[in-house]
Amino acid sequence: MNQLCFYPLALTASTLLAALAPASRPSLALWMLGALPVFFLYYARKRCKHLSVLLLLHGLVLACFYIIPAANGVNRGIRLLVGAGFVIYSLWLRFRTEDFASDPLPLPLAAGIAFLCLFLQHYQGNNVWDLYYRMSLILVFLLYAVILFLQSYEDFLTVNRLSTGKIPFQEIFRSGLHSTAAFVLLSGLLLLAVSQFAWLKPFLRLLRNGLAAILRFLFGLLPMDSGTEAVVVEQQAGGGDMPPMEAEDPFILWVILEYVAMIALLIVCVFLLYRGIRKLITFLRDRMQFSLPGTVSEQPESMDKREHLEAAPENTAAKQKQKWFSFAFLDAGQKIRRMYQKKINASGLAKMSLPFYTARDAEKSLDVEGMAEIYEKARYSDVPCTDGDVRQMKKYM
Repeated sequence: MNQLCFYPLALTASTLLAALAPASRPSLALWMLGALPVFFLYYARKRCKHLSVLLLLHGLVLACFYIIPAANGVNRGIRLLVGAGFVIYSLWLRFRTEDFASDPLPLPLAAGIAFLCLFLQHYQGNNVWDLYYRMSLILVFLLYAVILFLQSYEDFLTVNRLSTGKIPFQEIFRSGLHSTAAFVLLSGLLLLAVSQFAWLKPFLRLLRNGLAAILRFLFGLLPMDSGTEAVVVEQQAGGGDMPPMEAEDPFILWVILEYVAMIALLIVCVFLLYRGIRKLITFLRDRMQFSLPGTVSEQPESMDKREHLEAAPENTAAKQKQKWFSFAFLDAGQKIRRMYQKKINASGLAKMSLPFYTARDAEKSLDVEGMAEIYEKARYSDVPCTDGDVRQMKKYM
């Protein structure tokens, strides 16, 4: 759905940039095909544990956007620009979220992009591609309806997952999916039939008049000239007119200030680039593990499996940020253990006896029933933990 939201932008850009290449409509089918690499980014975020592999897969997605055929360089460039935005957004989700899932664009924003691009397209005098604007917007609306159903069903699972009764989850999903599919099909046909009429033309005329009124209001705020024309004094000498005087050279002080401003801006850019590279290197060195497959450190079996708990460090912003970044690269079991440590360190238990508390003792002292069971599964069991266990542990936290 997010990929389709930017298809009107590609249509408008091909017209606005006609000076670079002849205007050629981007293929809607190829644009929808580009959603497959974007969908693949979710599995890359969820499965990759090493930064090098993560960046390599995101680079391959950009290569896929380049390989997909395009009518000209402008269409390929716009598609690469949109793909780069999705890649940057994917990396942001990898480092800043816990479930790595992307959210759909709000429907009013998607409709606003389509209407604005269509207005610019009509402003350029191109009305041939209106059908593709309408089709892309209709598809966005239909996909949004499917997404709403899936989100509602996911919330239903979350609420009733721990229910003691037997709930037919699969039957409910099939029934809801059939109803949603019928609604999407009928709504798509109805919208496609209605969109063939000229109902959009009055709206665009109203939008154009509104924009013109806003521009007139803004220009009206500017100071008006006095209305007097500059008088050019002609000097005569002898029998002929003298040529007009050339403009004087700018004052030397303004030239010096201009060069000083340019040098200061260059110094600031170099300094910011240096700080950014230094912080990136520090982050990669401290928080990322570039380990080879199969090189897992073995610990002696006689080692005590009790969680090592230390006193909580100072709650500074920098340390909290570093903890947050490291938390994003942990698996479900490690996240549960990290939350358990944070809960115990922040509790009011005696600090001297804190290392001797077991999970059951801490659960009784804090009166948090259910915390120890999930922690023991993450700490001692060979059964892998899931994202549901992480969400359940968050409730106890």
